[in-house]
Amino acid sequence: MENIQKKERILAIDALRGFAVMGIILLHNIEHFNFYSFPETTSPVLGALDKSLWDMLFFMFSGKAYAIFALLFGFTFYLQSRGSEKRGEDFKNRYMWRLLLLLGFGFVNSLFFPGEILVLYAILGFILVPVRHWSNKGLLILALILMLQPVEWLKVLCGFVNPEYAPKQMIFSLGNVYPQLGGESWWEMVKVNFTIGQLASLNWAWCYGRVFQTCSLFILGLWIGRVGYFDSSSEAALTKARTFWTYVLCFSLPLAVIFYFLKGFIFSIASQPLMLDSLKTIFNSWYNFCFMLA
Repeated sequence: MENIQKKERILAIDALRGFAVMGIILLHNIEHFNFYSFPETTSPVLGALDKSLWDMLFFMFSGKAYAIFALLFGFTFYLQSRGSEKRGEDFKNRYMWRLLLLLGFGFVNSLFFPGEILVLYAILGFILVPVRHWSNKGLLILALILMLQPVEWLKVLCGFVNPEYAPKQMIFSLGNVYPQLGGESWWEMVKVNFTIGQLASLNWAWCYGRVFQTCSLFILGLWIGRVGYFDSSSEAALTKARTFWTYVLCFSLPLAVIFYFLKGFIFSIASQPLMLDSLKTIFNSWYNFCFMLA
């Protein structure tokens, strides 16, 4: 009988993934899973406590948890593709099949929760297929370009050139879903969630920079796996990883603080609506990224 070897797991990755999932669930819990119906507060103390808890959870997990989850998506792709290559297999077809399965699970999930992200991940996950054989330098450059939010900078330029330019960006809104969430017809709720709710979720991801940020984090996760910054298989590899993450912490924490205060200043001086919305998307995205690394 063949000995079945237990697959080696990277405990740090499991811990980070668990932290990210916990943060996402906590935020969805206090948001009532996008069903924003809250009882009226009769006590000022309880009202202040609710607000403090809300602000604390969003400060700790909003952006950070989602960014970690996206980064680990790309890293997991690296682990799976490397394992397939060692066995002499091409991981591309299996990966795309898994993305289609993820898309199916996402559609099922969207029937009950319009804010799900599985559909978005399944669609954006295809970006890893054409870049999987790129050089490490090419991956890093592409990830940084996407993290810069190029489309939002184009909107800033359009708003600067034409101050009157203010196109409608949110074509689909979750506001059209809320009445059905609290309605009496289960079928109408499912139908609206699957159509308008899913379109609104994707529309929101596009308008608020999640599309480019998520793609960037997918690619960064692949790059981190390639260069071995989660590798602890030897003392030399562990030292290399610790040195890298120490440098990342030293740079990302001050940058997160700078972006936190800088974005408030920039938002206060931007008056053109399109420019303001795009600058919010850009600087919030950068702040979340730096805070995630810290």
